[in-house]
Formats: sequence, C-alpha cells, structure tokens
Amino acid sequence: MLLVLGTVAAFQFAERVESAKTAVVAGLATSVGAAPFELAVHVGNLPQFEFNVDQLAIMGALFGVVYRYAVRDDTNPQLNSGVVGAFALTRSLASVRVSPGCAFAPLACGPPFGYLDLAMAWQLASTLATSAIAFYAAAAAIDAAVDRGFLQRYRG
Repeated sequence: MLLVLGTVAAFQFAERVESAKTAVVAGLATSVGAAPFELAVHVGNLPQFEFNVDQLAIMGALFGVVYRYAVRDDTNPQLNSGVVGAFALTRSLASVRVSPGCAFAPLACGPPFGYLDLAMAWQLASTLATSAIAFYAAAAAIDAAVDRGFLQRYRG
C-alpha cells in the first residue's frame, strides 16, 4: 500500500512540474506573440501596452495549463482551436468598454450594429485578433516544446 501511494505522489509531483513548465512556456509565448500588436494599438499609451502584455503573460500561463489538460494526446485540431478560441473570446469580450451614448435595457448603441457602435466593434475586433494570435502562439510553443521533448502532454 505504501509503495502505491509513493508512486501516486511521484506521479502527481511530476505532473505539477510539467504543468509549471507549460505555464512558463505559454506565458512567455503569449506575451511575445502579442507584444507587436499591442504596441501598434497602444503606441501612444505605453503604460497600457505594458499592462496588456503583462496581463497576457498571466493569462497565457493559465491558458497553457488548461491547454495541456484539455488537449492531452488528442490530435483533433478542432479541440486545439476550441481552447484557443475560448480564451481569445473571453478576453476580448471582457475588454470591451460600453460607449457613454449607449441606452440601457435593451442595450442600444446606435449605428452601425445597434448593439455595438463602431468604437465598441473596433475594441472587440482588435482585441480578438490580438488575443487569437497570442493564444495561438502559446499553443504552437507548447506543441513545439512537446515535439522536442521539453514538455510532456498530460496522459491522465
């Protein structure tokens, strides 16, 4: 019984180490992948650029751990893209600030989309593009690290 518990504990520790390594790789890849696009959008506001890249590093680390557990040994590209898309969409929707001229209940912001005005649509589109690139960069870095033997997929 003690031998089995020791084996389980060793397995759990090894999985935690792999998850930590994955978080580091993904955090770095996400921030590096997004930096040029964040700089282009926030060239006049460098503190916002820095905050967004720092924020993406943290989100990327969390993404990496989720990606590792969700994808496992699966070669289904829809699963991989789904994890990337879920993180990109969640970050993008949370970043949109409603324009001051919008009406409440039901939300009406005017042309061209009614629910979203042009300023909100631009926020959503630019953040969605940057987020997708950033999280795809993290997924590609994780996959490359697995292919080179630096990281291991979760097999649980």
